[in-house]
Amino acid sequence: MSKLINRTVPLSPEEIAEFFEASSDSKGFLKYRLLLLRSGKEGAGGLVASLVACRMFIQFLGLKLEKKELYLEENRSYFNSSGRSDEVKVINLGGKFVYLHELKAEEKDLLAAAYHGANRATGHLTFGAEDSFDASRLPKVVDLICRLLKGHLYDVVGREM
Repeated sequence: MSKLINRTVPLSPEEIAEFFEASSDSKGFLKYRLLLLRSGKEGAGGLVASLVACRMFIQFLGLKLEKKELYLEENRSYFNSSGRSDEVKVINLGGKFVYLHELKAEEKDLLAAAYHGANRATGHLTFGAEDSFDASRLPKVVDLICRLLKGHLYDVVGREM
């Protein structure tokens, strides 16, 4: 099924606030996912959760992995489910997409490796794979994604991360 160019139903201001704020009646979607993202920096126990959060945030920021050649590319499309999409990207919360020209070559490579590593870690049970993600690179990719989120979302909408 073809991709969509935008969400089919815009988010209300109240729904947008739920992404930023965690309270007894709000989910705080971003805070929870940031916790998952950072969990891998504390040790191997959080590696897979952190990689999944890396992949999610890479897509959220408008990027994806080209699957055959394994390089990073811009992706502004939304998943399509019977003509509708509930996917949320950075622009839906008032932020701005990341453009490849804003990234250094090593940053693109790092994001691509994390994205691919998340696919490998969660999609297949493997052993001895030569293309698995090097866990020692995780702190660097987490810091990069946090920097991108700060500059492309939190600073743009005037919120603390």
